[in-house]
Amino acid sequence: MYKFLSIVLIISFLAFVGCGQKTLTISGNVSFDGAPLNDGGIVLVPIDNPQTEFKEKIINGKYKILIPAEATGKMIVRIYAMRQEKKQLKTLSEDSLKLNPSAGMVSIMYIPKQYNTESTLTAEVSPTITVFDFKLEK
Repeated sequence: MYKFLSIVLIISFLAFVGCGQKTLTISGNVSFDGAPLNDGGIVLVPIDNPQTEFKEKIINGKYKILIPAEATGKMIVRIYAMRQEKKQLKTLSEDSLKLNPSAGMVSIMYIPKQYNTESTLTAEVSPTITVFDFKLEK
Protein backbone atom coordinates (compact mmCIF):
# COMPACT_ATOMS: atom_id res chain seq x y z
CA MET A 1 0.00 0.00 0.00
CA TYR A 2 2.76 2.44 0.95
CA LYS A 3 4.69 1.59 -2.19
CA PHE A 4 1.61 2.33 -4.34
CA LEU A 5 0.98 5.62 -2.51
CA SER A 6 4.63 6.64 -2.94
CA ILE A 7 4.46 5.99 -6.67
CA VAL A 8 1.23 8.00 -6.99
CA LEU A 9 2.78 10.92 -5.07
CA ILE A 10 5.93 10.89 -7.21
CA ILE A 11 3.92 10.81 -10.46
CA SER A 12 1.66 13.63 -9.19
CA PHE A 13 4.67 15.74 -8.25
CA LEU A 14 6.34 15.22 -11.63
CA ALA A 15 3.12 16.08 -13.45
CA PHE A 16 2.72 19.24 -11.35
CA VAL A 17 6.31 20.36 -11.99
CA GLY A 18 5.95 19.65 -15.69
CA CYS A 19 2.89 21.94 -15.96
CA GLY A 20 4.84 25.10 -15.12
CA GLN A 21 5.70 27.78 -17.63
CA LYS A 22 8.83 26.77 -19.52
CA THR A 23 11.38 29.56 -20.00
CA LEU A 24 14.74 30.09 -21.63
CA THR A 25 17.46 32.24 -20.14
CA ILE A 26 19.10 34.45 -22.75
CA SER A 27 22.38 35.90 -21.51
CA GLY A 28 25.65 37.38 -22.61
CA ASN A 29 28.10 40.25 -22.49
CA VAL A 30 27.89 43.72 -24.02
CA SER A 31 30.89 45.95 -24.62
CA PHE A 32 31.22 49.40 -26.15
CA ASP A 33 34.53 50.46 -27.66
CA GLY A 34 36.27 47.50 -26.01
CA ALA A 35 34.99 48.12 -22.46
CA PRO A 36 32.03 46.45 -20.69
CA LEU A 37 28.86 48.54 -20.94
CA ASN A 38 28.46 49.57 -17.29
CA ASP A 39 24.81 50.50 -17.21
CA GLY A 40 22.27 50.14 -19.99
CA GLY A 41 19.37 48.17 -21.32
CA ILE A 42 18.78 45.45 -23.87
CA VAL A 43 15.56 44.66 -25.73
CA LEU A 44 14.83 41.53 -27.80
CA VAL A 45 12.01 41.86 -30.35
CA PRO A 46 10.82 38.73 -32.19
CA ILE A 47 10.80 39.45 -35.94
CA ASP A 48 7.59 37.44 -36.39
CA ASN A 49 5.88 39.23 -33.45
CA PRO A 50 7.17 42.84 -33.26
CA GLN A 51 4.52 43.85 -30.69
CA THR A 52 6.32 41.68 -28.11
CA GLU A 53 9.47 42.87 -26.35
CA PHE A 54 11.69 41.19 -23.80
CA LYS A 55 13.70 43.75 -21.80
CA GLU A 56 16.34 43.70 -19.13
CA LYS A 57 19.12 45.84 -17.66
CA ILE A 58 22.76 45.53 -18.62
CA ILE A 59 24.93 45.77 -15.51
CA ASN A 60 28.73 45.66 -15.63
CA GLY A 61 28.56 44.44 -19.22
CA LYS A 62 26.28 41.48 -18.48
CA TYR A 63 22.61 40.77 -19.09
CA LYS A 64 20.17 37.92 -18.45
CA ILE A 65 16.64 37.81 -19.90
CA LEU A 66 13.98 35.18 -19.23
CA ILE A 67 11.72 34.52 -22.22
CA PRO A 68 8.96 31.97 -22.82
CA ALA A 69 10.41 28.78 -24.32
CA GLU A 70 8.10 29.07 -27.33
CA ALA A 71 9.46 32.56 -28.16
CA THR A 72 12.39 31.24 -30.17
CA GLY A 73 13.49 32.39 -33.59
CA LYS A 74 15.15 35.44 -35.08
CA MET A 75 15.07 38.58 -32.93
CA ILE A 76 16.07 42.18 -33.40
CA VAL A 77 18.37 43.30 -30.60
CA ARG A 78 18.32 46.89 -29.33
CA ILE A 79 20.90 48.19 -26.86
CA TYR A 80 20.56 51.50 -25.02
CA ALA A 81 22.74 53.46 -22.61
CA MET A 82 22.60 57.02 -21.33
CA ARG A 83 25.16 59.25 -19.68
CA GLN A 84 25.10 62.66 -18.08
CA GLU A 85 26.88 65.51 -19.85
CA LYS A 86 27.18 69.11 -18.87
CA LYS A 87 25.47 71.45 -21.27
CA GLN A 88 25.86 75.17 -20.90
CA LEU A 89 22.40 76.62 -20.73
CA LYS A 90 22.16 80.36 -21.36
CA THR A 91 19.39 80.64 -18.76
CA LEU A 92 21.66 79.49 -15.88
CA SER A 93 23.81 81.97 -14.03
CA GLU A 94 27.17 81.15 -12.42
CA ASP A 95 25.53 81.46 -8.97
CA SER A 96 22.81 78.93 -9.77
CA LEU A 97 25.41 76.46 -11.06
CA LYS A 98 27.35 76.81 -7.78
CA LEU A 99 24.21 76.16 -5.76
CA ASN A 100 23.13 73.22 -7.90
CA PRO A 101 26.08 71.52 -9.63
CA SER A 102 23.77 69.12 -11.48
CA ALA A 103 21.99 72.04 -13.14
CA GLY A 104 22.81 72.08 -16.80
CA MET A 105 23.37 68.31 -16.90
CA VAL A 106 21.51 66.49 -19.64
CA SER A 107 21.10 62.79 -20.37
CA ILE A 108 22.27 61.75 -23.80
CA MET A 109 22.07 58.44 -25.64
CA TYR A 110 25.67 57.66 -26.50
CA ILE A 111 25.17 54.27 -28.13
CA PRO A 112 24.89 54.79 -31.92
CA LYS A 113 21.42 54.36 -33.44
CA GLN A 114 22.47 51.31 -35.52
CA TYR A 115 22.40 49.43 -32.18
CA ASN A 116 18.99 50.68 -30.97
CA THR A 117 16.42 52.80 -32.86
CA GLU A 118 17.76 51.60 -36.24
CA SER A 119 19.26 48.36 -35.00
CA THR A 120 21.14 46.06 -37.33
CA LEU A 121 21.78 43.55 -34.51
CA THR A 122 19.99 40.20 -34.54
CA ALA A 123 20.03 36.99 -32.53
CA GLU A 124 18.72 33.58 -33.60
CA VAL A 125 17.36 32.16 -30.33
CA SER A 126 16.80 28.42 -29.98
CA PRO A 127 16.52 26.05 -27.01
CA THR A 128 20.22 25.20 -27.48
CA ILE A 129 21.58 28.64 -28.45
CA THR A 130 20.92 31.16 -25.68
CA VAL A 131 24.19 33.07 -25.20
CA PHE A 132 24.82 36.17 -27.30
CA ASP A 133 27.70 38.63 -26.88
CA PHE A 134 27.60 42.05 -28.51
CA LYS A 135 30.74 44.11 -29.19
CA LEU A 136 29.61 47.60 -30.12
CA GLU A 137 31.83 50.27 -31.71
CA LYS A 138 31.31 53.99 -32.29
